[in-house]
Amino acid sequence: YLFCAKILGYKEWNIERMPIYMQFKLLINDTFNKYSVGTEDDSNTVEDDVEFAELKKAGFDIGSAIKYCGSKKLFTDLLGDFYRLCDMKAGKIEKCLSDNLIKDYTVEVHALKSTCRMMGLQGLSDRFKELEALGNENAVDKLVELTPGVLEDYRAIKPLLKSFGMSD
Repeated sequence: YLFCAKILGYKEWNIERMPIYMQFKLLINDTFNKYSVGTEDDSNTVEDDVEFAELKKAGFDIGSAIKYCGSKKLFTDLLGDFYRLCDMKAGKIEKCLSDNLIKDYTVEVHALKSTCRMMGLQGLSDRFKELEALGNENAVDKLVELTPGVLEDYRAIKPLLKSFGMSD
């Protein structure tokens, strides 16, 4: 998660839910500009949150996502990043597959597996996990068969996130 957060350009990180050895490692290495413990506010309950209503209908587990991210703010930042990077990431996966760069392909689907899990999209995360396993097995024929459907579902999420991606 930390690696993905740094790639996405996060300047701060909530360390509350991390194992203590990782907290120590982060602080010693001065990985982020700002650290927080706990949440910025106590309003991380999402039962009646209108902002996420459409995402819930689409299958997002908002409570789990906020738990992974540490706060609503970091979660909404992740949604915006997802919106802005969706087409580029999908295109890169397609290019890696068409160029038979299976190791690169596997790295890319691994990152999306983790990102989808952080966003509360466990079903899509599981599908990327399957692609990752197939990539590790170098099962190119199966990757060619399954990748388009997974990427179609991945791209279908983007329109739901427009308001988060345009807010910066």
